[in-house]
Amino acid sequence: VTQRQPSPMVRASAHVRLLDVLGNLLTQPLRGLYLLGTLAIVAYRLTKRTQRGRGVANGSSGTAAMVMWQRYRGAELGFGPDTLARIFVPVTHRNDAPWVFEKLQGVIQGLRWRIARRITMEEDMYWGIRCLLLGVPEAAKAFPGDMGIGFHHCRTSWLDSLLLDDPPPQLVILGSGFDTRAYRLASPGTRVWEVDVPTTQAEKCSMLQEAGVSTRHVTFVPVDFETQDVIDELIRAGLDPMAKTLIIWEGVTYYLSEQAVRSTLCSIANRMQQAHVAFDVFYDWFAHSSGLRFIMRRGFGEPFRCGVPTGDEGRLARESGLQVLSVSTAEELSLKYCPRRADGNLSCSCFGAVAFVLASTTKATSKSS
Repeated sequence: VTQRQPSPMVRASAHVRLLDVLGNLLTQPLRGLYLLGTLAIVAYRLTKRTQRGRGVANGSSGTAAMVMWQRYRGAELGFGPDTLARIFVPVTHRNDAPWVFEKLQGVIQGLRWRIARRITMEEDMYWGIRCLLLGVPEAAKAFPGDMGIGFHHCRTSWLDSLLLDDPPPQLVILGSGFDTRAYRLASPGTRVWEVDVPTTQAEKCSMLQEAGVSTRHVTFVPVDFETQDVIDELIRAGLDPMAKTLIIWEGVTYYLSEQAVRSTLCSIANRMQQAHVAFDVFYDWFAHSSGLRFIMRRGFGEPFRCGVPTGDEGRLARESGLQVLSVSTAEELSLKYCPRRADGNLSCSCFGAVAFVLASTTKATSKSS
């Protein structure tokens, strides 16, 4: 586990603090407009029962599109690494809400960022989550942050670093959604397998083709994590279980049953000889919240199902036969990757309901976190 870093609160000079306060006050109307637009989108999703609300059996994953949108916004603001996410933005306009809402939100968010280095909606999202978790003592103690741009920026940056620091000959992306690593980071000669449900893969492949992005080095493997052995399907698709492999499992575990998560991790441990697997987990007090489950079920058709105990984040990997190499917290990655305002404080951060686990098969060489 990485060492705890200093507090995100930094003392700045009086004039810098004053400028920060003035910028914040001047841009409060923008924050209000953005919030109204967001509430309109939420109402549209919950009342109209869009395609997303019916789950992945009826279309591409709504949560995958939401993740893509957050990565896109981070890149548009100038600090996010996923510069290819823009390819998939039409997915959001087609399936989630009228495009005008998203366009206006982008303009408003960009203005507030340029003026005050604050990311509109991040603070409001944090307090919205806290309201849904009233009465949950762990939520009050958790590192303050959001589950929007800050969260996805931390997770994307962490996983990107694992791939860039030690490029593997084989890269597997489980639950790939609208992930772009195969097209912006994979080294020449690296073979890539993307695993997801057929509906999401079909929409992704169509949009990559429209954008002129080559997928010749990528093998798409349709899999249902609940009913199929992922590694069996990957081996059938040409994966070499003896070769050095990095497996990225981003934003998936909490949508599956615990049994499906264990089965996948056990299959990796038993079948792969030189594999590292990087994934994120939600704490059980967050994943099992009735309010959050309702929103995810009603809005996306994809409710949270699996969480881990606080303080035992690597349990599922360890009990499945993997060696846990590191567990990183939301606070650690926020302090490492998130941008700061002029006064030195964080512009965004990741809410402390999530942890990031790096594990390996027993025969794999050690890997830095």
